[in-house]
Amino acid sequence: MASQSRQKVPPRAEVERFAEDMAKELHLLENPLPKDTYFSDEEMKANQSRLNAMVHPLPPSFTDPLYIAFSAKYLPALATSLRALSLDTQRNAFSTLVQVLSLLPVERDPYTRRFFASQQFAGMPTLLARAFVRGIAWLQPSGPGALADLFFYMLIWCDPSTGDDAETCIDKDARVALARNIAELQESPSFARLDDKQRAQVARLAKVLTTLKHVDGGGVPPSYWLKAQRDLHEADIPGVEACAVCLEDEELFFCFKCKTVKYCSKECQLKAWKEGHKVRCYETTY
Repeated sequence: MASQSRQKVPPRAEVERFAEDMAKELHLLENPLPKDTYFSDEEMKANQSRLNAMVHPLPPSFTDPLYIAFSAKYLPALATSLRALSLDTQRNAFSTLVQVLSLLPVERDPYTRRFFASQQFAGMPTLLARAFVRGIAWLQPSGPGALADLFFYMLIWCDPSTGDDAETCIDKDARVALARNIAELQESPSFARLDDKQRAQVARLAKVLTTLKHVDGGGVPPSYWLKAQRDLHEADIPGVEACAVCLEDEELFFCFKCKTVKYCSKECQLKAWKEGHKVRCYETTY
């Protein structure tokens, strides 16, 4: 079984080449696009193909290392570009980067979760919430559901103290506007045309935003409720609260290089390395 798993993991060189090519297509290896400059038609076609590939029906054991490498290496550049782009004059470029971010496998990607929690990402949830309310250009296979999932994960993983009320990572006015926009979406005819997955994603975010409003009104800090949700999610992710291999939860230590996953023994660490961690292990600046 282990040998079969290893065969499904792409080589490290292929993983890093994929991440670099993706970053090139998104203009992340250079300064952000100059003001009022658009992605060309050819670049938009390439980016559309890239988005389609992000939901390709290959097993996560093969695809996750590709996007994890991108997250580990290029998320700071993606955030820098988003801050520099104008939704008014560079709508396609802005929308493309947002939707790439929304399709990263957050639950299986420790680098995205770490970046969400970093100060380098501070303010980004509010920026994206306001952009969502104003309207971005949807590129298949992303859509309202994928963006709803992105907001859900940002609320769970980002530092709540970065919001203006220090209760969630999204400023209160933007959070209220987002909740109103999501409610309007659920009442609109277009909502029925979304597939089951996207409707469920939107409904989950709506429930979270409603809950945050209610707990706040009931005297419970929303940040407490969000921390409880994060704790529940962490308990289900191997390598966070227990050994990534055998699920032992005592005498754990981090991988020395990436510090994203925990093991209980050198034996488990070696087993994980051989079965795929070697293509998921990166040092980061965040």
